[in-house]
Amino acid sequence: MFLLETEAQRIENILRLISWMIDVTRKANTGSASNGFGNGYFRMLAIQEATLRTIMATHGFLIADPTNDGFIKKIFREVWKELDTDAKTTIATTVFELILTRIYITLREEGDIPFLREVQKILFSTRDKKLEEAIEYIDQMYDENDNSFEKRLATAKTGGKKTEHAIEISHKNAVDSAFRILTLKLHPDKGGDTELFQILQEMRDHLVHIDLEQNDIAMLDDWNRSIPRLQVIIEQDFRIIHKLLQGKSIPKEWNVSEKSIKKMADDGVDTSHFL
Repeated sequence: MFLLETEAQRIENILRLISWMIDVTRKANTGSASNGFGNGYFRMLAIQEATLRTIMATHGFLIADPTNDGFIKKIFREVWKELDTDAKTTIATTVFELILTRIYITLREEGDIPFLREVQKILFSTRDKKLEEAIEYIDQMYDENDNSFEKRLATAKTGGKKTEHAIEISHKNAVDSAFRILTLKLHPDKGGDTELFQILQEMRDHLVHIDLEQNDIAMLDDWNRSIPRLQVIIEQDFRIIHKLLQGKSIPKEWNVSEKSIKKMADDGVDTSHFL
């Protein structure tokens, strides 16, 4: 197929694919109901904010900006120690979920889209050696000889499977794994806020030692799997573009879903190179 494809046709198709990827990312974040993304991540933020507003209103606090880290500090400094166990549990789980949601959105908005746009810009720019420039740019991001991508992809595929043992300890695992993700992003050694990190540590200690509702455990467990999986998906996006720029097909083991391939095709992307 690629032998019959001119360089201009290949670039046009890749540009169409990149536009599709950016559009899907935006819709997933905003939760556009008309496009099947009614439970978008910005909508989840709004629900988490509303939960904080409600519980804090019962303690006489009016919330201007519940997503602001300063407000989380205010809760901790002024009312945390006086709250009953149920209120602490609700606030702690909501704060964890809210910050994890923000991390997820940041990965999408600041991790994937700017790099995709950079490749777009390269392909739209100087005609000479544009394919080589785009391939070189992606090579700088991901070493072609590094097999860790395939290992992470395999882990992401099997990571969601639950054993009886995993179910038995899922409460502590869900909390600890969520805190581990927050640590990787917010630890003071990585430029994070020391006080906020200490607050999250205490909230984590509270959650480990009390009973959580099953839906809270499930929510945290979802984040534990979805954030690492998203990191793999972002890298996979670049691997796909890299292969297409080189005139190669997409390996089956990358497991691009049939639903995604169909949506690409419906939006005018040539999907014949997805095996």
